[in-house]
Amino acid sequence: MKRLTAILTTIFLSCSLFPAAVYAADTQVDLEEADGKLEISEAGTYVLTGSLEGTVYVDPGEGAVTLILDGADIASPGSASIVAVSGESLTVSIPEGSVNRVTAEGTNSQYTAAIWSAVDTTLEGSGELYIRNNNLAGIQTGNADLTINDGNYSITANTYGLSVIGGTLTINDGYLQMNCGIDTIDPSSVTVINGGTILHGFGERSDAGIQHDHRNDHGRQIFDPAVSERMLLVSRLSRQFCSHDRDDRGRRV
Repeated sequence: MKRLTAILTTIFLSCSLFPAAVYAADTQVDLEEADGKLEISEAGTYVLTGSLEGTVYVDPGEGAVTLILDGADIASPGSASIVAVSGESLTVSIPEGSVNRVTAEGTNSQYTAAIWSAVDTTLEGSGELYIRNNNLAGIQTGNADLTINDGNYSITANTYGLSVIGGTLTINDGYLQMNCGIDTIDPSSVTVINGGTILHGFGERSDAGIQHDHRNDHGRQIFDPAVSERMLLVSRLSRQFCSHDRDDRGRRV
């Protein structure tokens, strides 16, 4: 009886302490086989297909990781759907013809977006990626850059569509349709727009679809000259660009 109890205890501890499915680098992963969490602990390229109710957790320690979403549907009820906490960089690629979905329902105070990354992150490809977060942001990086090279994205978020804290957001190309509760782009993000199309809607808590918080010595909001021309490009494409300025007393003008 004691031996049976010991065996059952060992099995229980093994299942509870190591719940994530771990895969080797350069492999194709059927998300149906991962039970709640897919852990990526080696640098390399991973092709993700199928559905996962849980989180893809990227923690290689060092090196670059590429996630190719090829018909992937990742929905996390309690946290971010894709989290990258270490490594040199993360690339999320959506190949032509693929339709992918990333959904987050949680209110995790650490991973505050459907896709959250602590490393430089690049989105690319010519497929489709639908991102939804009913409580927090769409995509967010912390102390890292976010670059969008191309692709077709639909982002619905309760707060910000794109949020880059302590890094630079660069949009080189692509089609982004965003519907956000506060702002399309977090006003704290340093933003460079080189091309692409951005269509945006914003909620009652926002006074600008794309906000800017650059102020001069009088508190007047101004554009960063290096960014303003690209901002106007968005205005011509979406016809929904809004901004506001302030007088020397901080009042809107």
